[in-house]
Amino acid sequence: MALTVGQAIGIGVVAGFAGCLILIAAILGISRIISAYNVPPNRAIIGPTQPLPAELVLPPNAIREMNIGVHELASVQDLEDADGLDYDLDGFTAFYFGGRFQRKPDVPESLFDESELVRLAGEPINGGTWSQSISNVSTRVPTIRCFLAQVIFRRMQPTCPVDECLLPPEVSSCYQLVCQVYDLPRRIRYIAAWRESVYILLSYPWSTIMPIPSRPFEEGDPREERIRAMVPAIINVLQPESLRTDEPRKDGFERNMAIILERAANSAIVLLGQPTEWEAVWSSTKPGFIVYPGLRFVWQGQTKYSRPALVDDELAWPMRPGSQDQPNSQADEQPKSDAAGMPTHDSLQLREQKTADHGAAA
Repeated sequence: MALTVGQAIGIGVVAGFAGCLILIAAILGISRIISAYNVPPNRAIIGPTQPLPAELVLPPNAIREMNIGVHELASVQDLEDADGLDYDLDGFTAFYFGGRFQRKPDVPESLFDESELVRLAGEPINGGTWSQSISNVSTRVPTIRCFLAQVIFRRMQPTCPVDECLLPPEVSSCYQLVCQVYDLPRRIRYIAAWRESVYILLSYPWSTIMPIPSRPFEEGDPREERIRAMVPAIINVLQPESLRTDEPRKDGFERNMAIILERAANSAIVLLGQPTEWEAVWSSTKPGFIVYPGLRFVWQGQTKYSRPALVDDELAWPMRPGSQDQPNSQADEQPKSDAAGMPTHDSLQLREQKTADHGAAA
């Protein structure tokens, strides 16, 4: 059957329209496929959401916990090295004031300025007075050793007055500014991170291989002039030339005292770099004469490091001020049995007893 012209035109129009629809659908499908791989710069593809796990597990070493400890190089061994000043003080006092082949001269208590001794070191932790114990030949060497230890440990603390502190003045002044409120849990971690950061930065140039060593300064250290300026005050108050019968070189005493202070300054940085406050423990359960304090760190209820105080148990305590039978410089050492019954050497207990003795004497 032949199609008329009108029917042929109608079929052509319908076929053309259907072809256009198919072409448009194909173009839209292809464009969607291309858009899945080409994202405009201002648009983002949001993928299908997936349920989160019940407990989110972080990858290892993603966050370094500040409450675990300090810089990995500041180990307990480093603390022991920083706490080794007792050997320096022992050798220093024995060489300059306790030589076996030199006679120890008798000196009066009035030779020493007690107020200046107390200003530098504080009250004697063993009781009595500095002047009395230094003038007494039998207690001179351990007393000077204890005096120097009290001077050094006071100046190692970041709370020490800035102009007297062994830490760099910028560090001690910053510490006293930011650490006024310390006991808040939120601040403790931030302060611990600050202390650690200061330690790492001040350890240059050793920070890449080892922590700052507890030894004298390297040549050209900017702290050298400031630390050495602290020596004359110690020399003037101890008057070492009056405590010897020979003629020692004054510059040798000054040089060795400066070396001890330099090492103490480096040790102070190591102790500052711990996450919490360190404490010098001037007490002991052993009877005798305390010559060097203990050291203790307590971090979040756990003791990180602890060492007891060093005690000379062969030496009795000096007599208290106001005692009727006060020993003179020629008195023999008291028997050890007299010291065996003494109570624990606690600084608060000593000061309370000292106050009571002064009141009774008045």
